[in-house]
Amino acid sequence: LARAASVHGTYTAQDLLLIDGGGNDAADLATAFLGAQTTEGAAAYRSLLLTLLPAATVDGLLSQGSAGAAQAGGAYMQALANAFFDAIKAQALDKGAQKVVVANVPDITLTPRFSATLAFVAQVSGGGSAGQAAAAQIQGVIRQWVAAFNTQLTTKFKDVSTVAVFDFNAIFTDMVANPSKYGFTNVKDAACPATGAGSDGLPTYSFPTCTATALSSKPPANGSSDWWKTYLFSDGFHPTPKAHELMAAEVVKVLTDRKWN
Repeated sequence: LARAASVHGTYTAQDLLLIDGGGNDAADLATAFLGAQTTEGAAAYRSLLLTLLPAATVDGLLSQGSAGAAQAGGAYMQALANAFFDAIKAQALDKGAQKVVVANVPDITLTPRFSATLAFVAQVSGGGSAGQAAAAQIQGVIRQWVAAFNTQLTTKFKDVSTVAVFDFNAIFTDMVANPSKYGFTNVKDAACPATGAGSDGLPTYSFPTCTATALSSKPPANGSSDWWKTYLFSDGFHPTPKAHELMAAEVVKVLTDRKWN
């Protein structure tokens, strides 16, 4: 936002700003939380929380064990929404922007990255019903964090007529739940092939193997060269061109409702 403001200076009534943020922060928070079982991991989680929360708040919550650690994550996401609001106000609204669309955070637990993470949680928690319960608990915590951010974001912009909050979370969740409604054939796997594994054991990807040409040249058995065009996810965390196109159409609806188009 600051970089864009430095380039544009001030905005006019004709300028439209589309802003998205918070998803990567939620993913970093979840990853740190899951790694907090070790001494080193607990220190890393605490350090992340301290970037937005007072030390007294963080240490008070962490002293309460796993429940407090989860609650601290929720407080962090609320603080993140406040910081997001402050940045948008300072770098966009206070510089004259009158048409701003802000996307909220989607349910990151539905991405291939976190589906794999939750499957691992279930496995190391003994598998079976006990493992599934442990994974469901972690998923519930992360979803509460996302909800905390989104609720706070909506509250902060409630009376700001120049800002429309786009419910990315709702449409994304519906895409996963009802893929055929949107023309998707796969909403669970990444279209791009994994080229390795990171230190966390999750797949890594490279741009050269994710281009349209590269994907079309390697169709699955009995599949056409356009097979990847009906996938929701490009890699473990990010949407495909089709998903972006559908999201853009939803944003246009927001603009139409506001009579900004």
